[in-house]
Amino acid sequence: MEFKHKRLIQYLMEKGGVALEKVLKDFKNEITTIKELKADINQINNLIKKQYFKIAIANCELTDKEVVCWLNTKSDNIAKHRSYKLTSSISREKAQNILYKWFKIQYFIKKDEFIYAGPRLILEFTSYLKSQLPDHICNLCSELVLRTKMCSNCNEIFHTYCLKKYLAKQHKCPSCMKTWTEETQDITNKQNSSDQMEVETPRSSKYRRVRNS
Repeated sequence: MEFKHKRLIQYLMEKGGVALEKVLKDFKNEITTIKELKADINQINNLIKKQYFKIAIANCELTDKEVVCWLNTKSDNIAKHRSYKLTSSISREKAQNILYKWFKIQYFIKKDEFIYAGPRLILEFTSYLKSQLPDHICNLCSELVLRTKMCSNCNEIFHTYCLKKYLAKQHKCPSCMKTWTEETQDITNKQNSSDQMEVETPRSSKYRRVRNS
């Protein structure tokens, strides 16, 4: 294994998920292009797959930027049920520290007063999320979508970045093929004005943060 590969593994294991442009910046002396980075990732994945790890690049639905993520692909019974070993109670301070760590490693993203599923969480738990959210599938790429754009005619949903790329070439809905005459609706912008402790919008992953007393 090349030295830059070892360094990239250590870098991603520590950070969990990093914007692609930052990875290129931090490795500018070793990796000069996205094509080269993807080739390096493929080489690394061939070496680490037996240890149930993987490096993947995904579009963040919230920022619309590509993120390089370190993933644990192990899905045996031990991995599935490790949450059973968690303590039954946790202090508020400890919970906040854990949440901040999850923000840091891209499991969740905080924006304004909301917390969103991050690219690493979506990639690592795709199979489970698909089984629980079968109607949250992008009509264009057939992958899981949580922050969506919806056709006002047929109600099919799409990733923002998938739809943006598609509409750059033609102006019809990919599903019903009707002319796209109005801007797509980002349904996660439908906020509930009531003071609920936790509010989930239809077909979205957004929750209102608990208000401080």
